[in-house]
Amino acid sequence: MNGLRLFGLWLLLCLGGCLEVESMEVRVVADRAQDRLDVMIVSRGLWSTSGSESGLAEDLADMRKCRDVSALPVPGIGVVDFTTPKVEGKPEEDWHLLAQFLDIEPGAFFLDEQQRLCFYQFVRVNRLREFLGKCNEVAQGRLLQQSKQSSRETQILIEDAVKAKLEFIAIDGAGFLFRVPMVDEDHRTQQTALWRSVARSIETAMGTADKSDGTERGVVQHLRDNDVAIVRRKGLTEYVMGTQGSDICDYQVRGRRYTDNLLKAFVVDEPAPPAVTQAIIDKQFEGFHARQARLPAAYRALRSQGSGATARDK
Repeated sequence: MNGLRLFGLWLLLCLGGCLEVESMEVRVVADRAQDRLDVMIVSRGLWSTSGSESGLAEDLADMRKCRDVSALPVPGIGVVDFTTPKVEGKPEEDWHLLAQFLDIEPGAFFLDEQQRLCFYQFVRVNRLREFLGKCNEVAQGRLLQQSKQSSRETQILIEDAVKAKLEFIAIDGAGFLFRVPMVDEDHRTQQTALWRSVARSIETAMGTADKSDGTERGVVQHLRDNDVAIVRRKGLTEYVMGTQGSDICDYQVRGRRYTDNLLKAFVVDEPAPPAVTQAIIDKQFEGFHARQARLPAAYRALRSQGSGATARDK
């Protein structure tokens, strides 16, 4: 797991396969007294790059999982369905390790003011300290595995950090910090790759009719509109996301321009989603803070295999 892949969760809008969103807005609210995070995810302009009907149907089926079962759209990874059986040794198994901490409410499709197909969803991270410990266990394993792609010097730094139980992932309020041990040469390689992607983003946009896309979409926009930083320490690179210590952080990323092909596929099987404003979603999110999450029975059963499940059935 190199640093850019961690950092890249906010630098990518492709959800995996051919499914994409024009923009994604994430609000994270820290409830320190309850040792939890409440998260609102709003995906605007769902569409597909697939050129076939079967591809469209597959992408639509993936997004419907977020409404019908406890699944999440994760930028750069895809739709993660926590109710599917885990496969030992597969990367997806890591998500199952986190299920006991997560209340994932089924979301809802809607049309925004621009008549785009959109989706919103609420998530709660319970027992945040324990969750963070489990995340660090997962990060340790991933880093050790993927360090084989790095220099031997960086491999040694990672092995030493694992032995010392370094906290690779930290949460301060609603802000996040990712630490990746690496030597100076590998850090410079990471930096070069990042800024080359920035340059390519602008160059690509300058070749299109709408040249503003170079700053309004892609890597430049992600770096501009979110509180992000890269901090270099001796033998360690830190990727900082959000305002550290703040109880509320908003994150926003924009992808490629929307087309309505997924909406057209949606209305073949069911009526068009209702029109919903952000004010209505905000009000529902306020209510979410004061109540238990509503979970499908299948996910509730899976999550109850861990300890401390408190959410009730949908």
